[in-house]
Amino acid sequence: MKGLKKIALATAVAAAPFAVQADMTALDDSAMGNVTGQSGVTIELQTHVNIGKFTYFDEGTFNVSGIEIGGGALAADGTVEDTSNLDDFALVIDVEADGDAFIHLTSTHPQGAPVDFGMSVAEASLGGQAGENTVLLSNLGLSGDLAQLDIRVDTTGDSPNTRFGVIPVDLANGVADVLRVDVAFDIDELNVDVDFLALGVRNMVITGAAGEAIASDGTKQAPNEGAGTDFAAANLAIYSGESVVHGAGSSALVIEMDIAPMDISMDLTLGSDGSGTALPLGSIGIDNLALTNTKAVIYGHN
Repeated sequence: MKGLKKIALATAVAAAPFAVQADMTALDDSAMGNVTGQSGVTIELQTHVNIGKFTYFDEGTFNVSGIEIGGGALAADGTVEDTSNLDDFALVIDVEADGDAFIHLTSTHPQGAPVDFGMSVAEASLGGQAGENTVLLSNLGLSGDLAQLDIRVDTTGDSPNTRFGVIPVDLANGVADVLRVDVAFDIDELNVDVDFLALGVRNMVITGAAGEAIASDGTKQAPNEGAGTDFAAANLAIYSGESVVHGAGSSALVIEMDIAPMDISMDLTLGSDGSGTALPLGSIGIDNLALTNTKAVIYGHN
């Protein structure tokens, strides 16, 4: 578990500026003993995040600007409302007897409602060395609910906190530790413009298979009508493995994923008229979409 100690140290260093800004008071030895003597630690959180611009540099650049994360309320322009905070939740952190580190998100809402969230992005684009700029998407706004988030550093190969089974990673085949993520969510509404294709996505709804984003008569539900009754669920296993291209002795990031059956519905636009008004293309409904045995191996290139 040496890696976990390094992670804990890095987290403590990264958190120091926030502690200063919040004028937090250090615990004395007695108070610290009361905290460390308990079974795990619970952290209640409230936040609203703004990121001006994120850039990935390669030979060209990938830029994402105007990122905002808060509660589930969206303003009329599709962005997260300034007064809407990501709140009513707590993180329960524990190191268990078998050496696993476990983080569990729990709702602190008085009625036990799932955690509502909202996110907006002004623009994502590709940039070239000569100043070229291609807008991939813009005006992304989404709101939804988070019903489960469990994160475990699994040192034994068996995580019991899943909704639909454990991805069977072969720990005996050179895999030492696995980061397991189990998440359950719905999307109440998602809107985005895919600019370089002149395509617009409106009123996207994602639920679990019983959430009825697709109604019983086969028609698409309006935003929010099917959401909140059932949740899409995903199970991820993330670990260090080998790439097929570079063979034995190589290392790569491996992500294995299973997604339980979900329903998806959306309206589409394609192109616009002379006044800039988007032209409707119709609606799409997808019933019981599931992904199994999905594996991605990710590594850099020379």
